[in-house]
Amino acid sequence: MSIVYSINVKDECLKIKIGCLEGKRPLPNLSELIKNPHLVQTGLDDNIYADLLIECCLESDTSPLCPPMQTTYKYFTNQWNWNEWIEFPIAICDLPRDTIIVIKILDSVGPSRTVILGKAFVSVFGHQGIVRTGLYDLRVWFENELQQALELGENILTASLSGQDELDRLYELKSNYHNGQTVKIDWLDKLTFLEMEKMTQRMKADSKNMFISVEFPKALIENTIDVPILYNEITLDDQRVSQSSKTDLVMINDPELGLENIIEGKHHRLSRSARSCISDKDLKPNAIVRDQLNLIVSYPPTKALTSEEQDLIWKFRYYLMSQKKALTKFLKCLNWQAQAEVKIALELLASWQPMDTQDALELLTPQFQHPQVRSYAVARLSQATDEDLLLYLLQLVQALKYENYDLSVKLDQGQTQGLQQQNLQLHQQLSGLVLSPKDLQKNAKKQEETDKDDMKYVEVEKPPAKAVSSKQQQQPPPQQQQLATSGGGGSSNNMTQWDLSTFLIDRCVQDDFLANYFYWYLVVEIENFSQNIGELNSTNATSIASNQKNMQAHKIYTDVMDRFIRTLSSDQEAFKKRRDFLSRQRLFVDKLVSLMKMVSKENKNRLGKIEKLKESLADPEILKFDFTHMDPPLSLPLDPIIKIQGILPQKATLFKSQLMPCRLTLRTTIYEKSIRDQAGKARNGILSTSPLTETNSFPPQMSTESSPTSESPFLEYNIIFKHGDDLRQDQLILQTITLMDKLLRRENLDLKLTPYRVLATSTRHGFVQYIESMSLAEVRANEGSIQNFFRRYAPSPDSPYGIAPDVMDTYVRSCAGYCVITYLLGVGDRHLDNLLLTKTGKLFHIDFGYILGRDPKPMPPPPMKLTREMVEAMGGTSSDLYREFLNLSHTAFLHLRRHSNLILNLFSLMVDANVPDIALEPDKTVKKVQDKFRLDLSDEEAVHYIQNLIEISVSDVMAVLVEQIHKIAQYWRK
Repeated sequence: MSIVYSINVKDECLKIKIGCLEGKRPLPNLSELIKNPHLVQTGLDDNIYADLLIECCLESDTSPLCPPMQTTYKYFTNQWNWNEWIEFPIAICDLPRDTIIVIKILDSVGPSRTVILGKAFVSVFGHQGIVRTGLYDLRVWFENELQQALELGENILTASLSGQDELDRLYELKSNYHNGQTVKIDWLDKLTFLEMEKMTQRMKADSKNMFISVEFPKALIENTIDVPILYNEITLDDQRVSQSSKTDLVMINDPELGLENIIEGKHHRLSRSARSCISDKDLKPNAIVRDQLNLIVSYPPTKALTSEEQDLIWKFRYYLMSQKKALTKFLKCLNWQAQAEVKIALELLASWQPMDTQDALELLTPQFQHPQVRSYAVARLSQATDEDLLLYLLQLVQALKYENYDLSVKLDQGQTQGLQQQNLQLHQQLSGLVLSPKDLQKNAKKQEETDKDDMKYVEVEKPPAKAVSSKQQQQPPPQQQQLATSGGGGSSNNMTQWDLSTFLIDRCVQDDFLANYFYWYLVVEIENFSQNIGELNSTNATSIASNQKNMQAHKIYTDVMDRFIRTLSSDQEAFKKRRDFLSRQRLFVDKLVSLMKMVSKENKNRLGKIEKLKESLADPEILKFDFTHMDPPLSLPLDPIIKIQGILPQKATLFKSQLMPCRLTLRTTIYEKSIRDQAGKARNGILSTSPLTETNSFPPQMSTESSPTSESPFLEYNIIFKHGDDLRQDQLILQTITLMDKLLRRENLDLKLTPYRVLATSTRHGFVQYIESMSLAEVRANEGSIQNFFRRYAPSPDSPYGIAPDVMDTYVRSCAGYCVITYLLGVGDRHLDNLLLTKTGKLFHIDFGYILGRDPKPMPPPPMKLTREMVEAMGGTSSDLYREFLNLSHTAFLHLRRHSNLILNLFSLMVDANVPDIALEPDKTVKKVQDKFRLDLSDEEAVHYIQNLIEISVSDVMAVLVEQIHKIAQYWRK
């Protein structure tokens, strides 16, 4: 903390600002009037506000330090308010420690005659010797009150400033807030200060005293730095030591800053000693402590536990073992450098109620580095179905960089023939079968002997892929799902390790979907870190450390990719097929990139480039690749269920944007009904959509909206290939929307969302699923209103508004879903050009270039993108559809709040993913998302909160102005 000594403040004189005088003096009694007849004429007893003066003087030990200073004349009408600064002709360095300011209220009772109506007192230096700053309400002492106080021995100079304890407490809270000693939350601070002001005014009104407000200025160094001024005087010894010191700003370094508090450390060790562990086993909390424990367990994953809360969790750890959500809180209260604590924790880990798979994601964050804890998390994830694993796969790939790389390499080299024979048994152990510590030691000893025989990597054999069905994966093991671990402080010799990379490879090689996305996620990460290594060539220490970190991550991802490809190169036919389609996908993407580079170099306008694009697609000799005929059909990287036979060159086109992404129409294969049914079951809950059926949440991705028949030779599937654009941020947001859609559907709430697919195949290019739709800007320009658009494509004369009821229901549901979701994710740059509408009534958002509260516009946007046109399409704010919209929004917000921990854990794993808007402030990313959930509110309060946000968004005038400005800007761009 920086301070300035008062002896060094030689150029600043003491100032004080006189504010207002409040309250009403009690009328004088008869005896007082007889004693002082002039009281009848004083201004404090008038019905009107008399012309009073304020006189201030500085005193030390009852002696004046300078001539008194007075306020200027003012005429008052309805309040005594001077609002005037008074500067004393004395420097702060010359003020004694006991300096007080005596404030006198004067009134004129005749020519050249004044009378003192009351006095107020305040010391210049606080009880810690720091010059006062900020506002103070001082009690006004009248003559008789002052005499009584002195007779009773009260020290009015050091007594409470206002004369009321509650008022003093409020002033102290305000002072702590302005001094930065209180956490600032803008929305809550406004409400708090408003309530405090009401309480202050109410207490002043109830009080019989009068108050005068004064303000001390802040001490500013170079007009910018606010520092406290501490009283100090130079003694004779100090003058001998330093005669030439002229330092104005003194920086005091605390050598103990950041070191362990030895008292707290001693308490920590005593409370967790072996002696206390014996008595803790039988402890049961009382009702109050139980409520405290439940509150701590309900904390979001980002909230740090206080030392008291950690002690409470540790004390009742045995009681909490039956609560699966308490495990992460227990692991957070450990000192991982204390081997005794770690040993106890690992023993409890084996007996703790198994946590949910989605909660296990938190154990893969950088906060948890112990290999056995991370192995436990992987074991819990092994219980997840392929569908759920696909939802988290993007984050799990990010978590690889937090793994203990040396341990993973050791496992990779050591798991040879013995691991081949024991692989199925190991998988069962990781799925939850409980082993005793003796069994674990035997297994570890056998494994160690096997490691000595052969250190060469041999791929783990797996049962054929057909033998592992989704139905079998969803069946829980016969015993509790629990990782078998032993004590020993986490020694690798005493436990069976199962690292994240091995687990992901093991699962992904058995499923086409997992293998497809796992491969492309690894490709992007390898490219990303290879670029970062090349960019950092500075000799700066921070840059060197960052470069080493990037090199380590690059090696991890490269080795994982190598192991993954080698696993797919085994003798199993299913593995070979997966490696083959991944190899063909890579070639397909590389040729598309070459094609886009060639087209972009053409010195032609957009139409000329489109012709070049069509020509290059049709001619296999140009790039030595046949885009029109692919035999066998190729699994599309964007969606492996789509098997493409080729691209239709005549339907290819380029968009009008600056980067000119291309839209490609793919010729797909015809699916048998059984294959479609199987694919639908396999993907049920992943994206809740199949591109081949109209009944799912996606609009049809076909040239015709009918299902495949023998009369239709093929079905068309449209995609967008973007070159020169980083799609990782869009990919993250669409993955989150997909997850939220699944969570809401599990609650039987279908909001007709459109989580279209996005896949980044590089940091500079990728695929986007094309949805046949029209922007709201086009709808307004071509049809006049959204209802007119629906009447054209979904007419129903007998229904309300002349629109098919199912279309209106879909529209209302999708509006509610995207209003809540885009608010939670802080999606910015919302305008009518990136809000799209389908003929079936689905509204959805595109272009997620600004998230987490960022927006390119200078004016703050409304919390939700809910325009007047969107509300009018529901029939206005008084319609039944609008009320249904509000109800759906409230319900969706409450459901997603209950799953906030999962969403926060996923974003926690993305903080180092180099996603643009996350990379700007990675340390604040999770906090930004958490603040949107308002977890501090009850469900009822949350409903009122989201209702208020909707009302603000609907009535926002600036949003209309910004939309018009955007419209004009788009016009001039064209």
